[in-house]
Amino acid sequence: MLLATRDAKFTREWPDVIQEVRKGPGKMFYAPELKRLAAEAVEEAEWFHGHGLYVWTNMWLGGEARKRGKPLVYHPQGFFDPWILRRSPGKKRLAHWLFEDKNISRVRWWRALSNKEAGQIRAVVGDRAVVHVIPNGVDLDEVDAIDTARVTSDVWRVTSEKLKETKRLKAESANRRWP
Repeated sequence: MLLATRDAKFTREWPDVIQEVRKGPGKMFYAPELKRLAAEAVEEAEWFHGHGLYVWTNMWLGGEARKRGKPLVYHPQGFFDPWILRRSPGKKRLAHWLFEDKNISRVRWWRALSNKEAGQIRAVVGDRAVVHVIPNGVDLDEVDAIDTARVTSDVWRVTSEKLKETKRLKAESANRRWP
């Protein structure tokens, strides 16, 4: 079973997926009905897999999983990238204080999409974190075979600038741990 939040305009449904309409700012993924559903869903679940960080779904589902001693698997989905960590640090500290630190302390293992993300997880959580790199069904041989000469100069410029910024931020935060 999958519990998720959705925008009110989104109406697509799938079997075994429960979607609740978000209230308030969409980025918070706040759906009050999800709190009740979390208690029921976690009771039946063998484990909880959280996607992303700093959202209400993690507060409720992670809290229910902790209460029942269910294992947590977390996938930060890029939230430990240095430039993301620098955005809205006050909101992140509040989320860590309210629930993320408790959830993170109970994570059995972390899912990373790449070795880069695995390194970011370890940089924030610590070297003892159990991290499994599991890509999203992408054939990396096909990606490597892309003819980069066909990439437009604008896309290349933006990518190059982001890469330089990411490297700079990574160098600044090489030894950073969450405050």
